Amino acid sequence: LLFGSSTFVGVLQGLNVWIIALLGIVIAASAAIDLAVGFANKANKHADLSRQFNDLEQAINLVDDPARNDIISWTNRRLEIEKGEPPKKPVLDVLIHNELIRARGHPKEEMVKLSAWRRRTAQFLTGNEEKLRKMMDSS
Repeated sequence: LLFGSSTFVGVLQGLNVWIIALLGIVIAASAAIDLAVGFANKANKHADLSRQFNDLEQAINLVDDPARNDIISWTNRRLEIEKGEPPKKPVLDVLIHNELIRARGHPKEEMVKLSAWRRRTAQFLTGNEEKLRKMMDSS
């Protein structure tokens, strides 16, 4: 909406045609990315999962001396909530592992080597979890 308004204002103010065209391209690309990725849907899903986990934590905190049935019930509720989570991203886990190694001052040999492609796509692709687990075990 904001970019569309700026393009409209640009037309009214007689801006250069190339600037208006560039703004139009930016608007179309932004809308296409938002449509494909669904930022708003992901944000709503995250908020919903966060609320559910907070509700579970609150229920746990209300019980001073939990019985075995309480623990089983809470575990089942946690597993139910986790079913709604997005898929794991093991490459991202490896990147975090490497950051921790670096932050703690451990030798570089403990880091898992990842290709530039895997590092750049860690947020979007899930990767081969079994292969990554073997790579982490061998490092």
